[in-house]
Amino acid sequence: MAVSMTGYGRGSKENNGASVTVEAKSVNHKYIDFNIKNSDRDYRIDDNIRKAVKARFSRGFFDISVSIVSESGACKVVVNEDLLKGYMEAADSLSKQYGIKYPPSFGELFQVKDLFTAQDAEWSADEAWPLIEEALGGALDHLAEMRKIEGSQILADIRRRFDVIESLIKDISEASENSKSERFASLKKRIEKLTQDVELDESRIAQEAAALADRSDISEEITRLVSHLKQASGMMNEEGPMGRKLEFLLQEINRETNTVGSKTPLADITNIVVDIKSELEKIREQAQNLE
Repeated sequence: MAVSMTGYGRGSKENNGASVTVEAKSVNHKYIDFNIKNSDRDYRIDDNIRKAVKARFSRGFFDISVSIVSESGACKVVVNEDLLKGYMEAADSLSKQYGIKYPPSFGELFQVKDLFTAQDAEWSADEAWPLIEEALGGALDHLAEMRKIEGSQILADIRRRFDVIESLIKDISEASENSKSERFASLKKRIEKLTQDVELDESRIAQEAAALADRSDISEEITRLVSHLKQASGMMNEEGPMGRKLEFLLQEINRETNTVGSKTPLADITNIVVDIKSELEKIREQAQNLE
């Protein structure tokens, strides 16, 4: 089943005067990576979120936002010590090099994104995680459904383009087959012209013409292209991630197509090769969106 890497989901859970909201977004990525915004600032929760996402998805860049709100309104302000240290070191360096004012004021520090975070003072990570886990599950359910819907649409487009490529390969095969006798006759005529002052028997000329014609034969490439298309068709009916496998198969199809273009002397086939490469590029762009 084809699944896109693009999606969005939102989930929420309320209990004992606290409300948790989780937003999950995902976009294309070669592997799996995260950006987690957790108002609780407890890295144990971040680790739990990563584990929960990895258990359900294999690729994508996931942007997860967790918000905890308590009815009591009691909260504390937490300073991101690592970010503050880096900011102060950078400010000190700029001050020494360019004479910029140092140290920065509290008002200037307050403008630094994610440096200060207000969090519920009454909730520990152990207390918050069960609510976060349920809200996260709902968000990931919605995200997965959106990825599934988009994946099916992408797959439909890829199937249609592969059908176009299959038809174009048939055109190449027919054009190549129909031109065999013409190419042989043309090569034979050229050899006779080049060797008109040399005594060669007819059979030797025919052998040389056949050898040259064989160099431009693309039947093996056509066979491999048809095989690759069958593999692609089977792959699109399989369960599980297929993006990387499809990208590899597209490279092989493109390589065989390039060989066909370089071997054939026929303008009609060259034009068809250009059309195939155009469709392959569009499929490649779509395949990069698949998990």
